[in-house]
Amino acid sequence: MLKMREDLYIVCYLDVWGYRGIVKKISGDKKIIKEVGDIFRGITRILNQLKTVSKEGKYSETEKQLLQKIRFTFFSDSFLFALPLFGLRYPNMEISEKEQILECITAYLRIISAFCWIFMGKLCLLRGGIAVGQYYEKIFNSPPALFIISEAWIEAVELEKKANFPRIVLGNSVIEFLKEINEGTLPPCVSWFLCRLTPSDYYFLDIYKDFTFLEKEKAFQILKDIKRLIETLLEHYAKDFEKLGKLYWFARYHNQKVKEINFPELCIPGFYIPIE
Repeated sequence: MLKMREDLYIVCYLDVWGYRGIVKKISGDKKIIKEVGDIFRGITRILNQLKTVSKEGKYSETEKQLLQKIRFTFFSDSFLFALPLFGLRYPNMEISEKEQILECITAYLRIISAFCWIFMGKLCLLRGGIAVGQYYEKIFNSPPALFIISEAWIEAVELEKKANFPRIVLGNSVIEFLKEINEGTLPPCVSWFLCRLTPSDYYFLDIYKDFTFLEKEKAFQILKDIKRLIETLLEHYAKDFEKLGKLYWFARYHNQKVKEINFPELCIPGFYIPIE
């Protein structure tokens, strides 16, 4: 039996990449501000859309229960997904506790990935970090307020800053936790979702991995929207060389992945060198 604290969570912190530029661009234009506000107000509906992106076209009962367990917080340009690791058990799963935890973490990473590409198809790129550690939150009703204290959140925020490119990196706390419950090695069900550029680099989430299981038309439309976003950002940041360097990396990642998924027509011209 695994020994875990009740306050042990896996936490993903996502930040809207280039949000400061968005604010500067729309400042003073009430119409555009309202349109962007409408998009952000619809973010919670994205979580409902996630029920349609699993391998079978809909989530299993286990994954639906998992979706209910995730604590989702949205503030300004940031998103927080916190999943308790203590007591992740489902009566209909005839597998060991270790296997249940790994199944749940795998589903959690799939939910994060789906959120990322649905959001990117609507508004902007995301960058973030994922960590395992203590997490506590309390909601106050009068006046309305949310109190969070969490070492996992702090680590995830620090990881987001270190990610450099628009990607979601996993901290050592996640890797060590996974190895601890899987006899010293990364479980294949999780490592399948991960990339790493060099042995000294962070593991990061391969958010395009699940596209291979989507209906072809649905995957094509989402990737087409993301391609359009990348091209718009490349044009917008044409004179910002720091931002361009990070966009070039993501454009190369995008091209590498759409070719693997057999959508070469969605490649962005000029970015064919594999990421490194």
